[in-house]
Amino acid sequence: MKMEYRLNDEKQNYPAIYHYSSLDVMEITCRLSCEYFVKNKRVYKAVSTALEPNELHIIYVEEHKMVSYEDESTYGNIGFEIREIHSNNKAPVIKREQVFSHADVVSYLHSDFIYIPNDIKTETYKEMQLDSLEIDEDRNCYVFYGIFTGVDIYY
Repeated sequence: MKMEYRLNDEKQNYPAIYHYSSLDVMEITCRLSCEYFVKNKRVYKAVSTALEPNELHIIYVEEHKMVSYEDESTYGNIGFEIREIHSNNKAPVIKREQVFSHADVVSYLHSDFIYIPNDIKTETYKEMQLDSLEIDEDRNCYVFYGIFTGVDIYY
């Protein structure tokens, strides 16, 4: 399947800035879920999506301010990180893993709340609410940014 990122600029007739000619449906689904897209040290924010009659998937984006964190890793396969958003522009990693398929992350990318192990002995989990999602092509990674709600779940 084909997909493009286009600048949301009507005056320039919405120019394509990145084109992908062969993505599987799961990767397209993951990309469509992400509010932010990072490539070549630039950050873009998705503002809308479209599916053209020729089945070209389009994400319209606007340039956004780049924020980097000291603890960023680059992944060989597909990385997935969960980060806690703080008000001081910090976002420490809560969990990071390397996965081998977009199917391994799609459920996280479609969840408003996820649960992070808190105490293995008591089988409690801390609830985290989604703030935003990002695909960072420079690091080959998806990132779930969230805020802990203060709710503990017992299983």
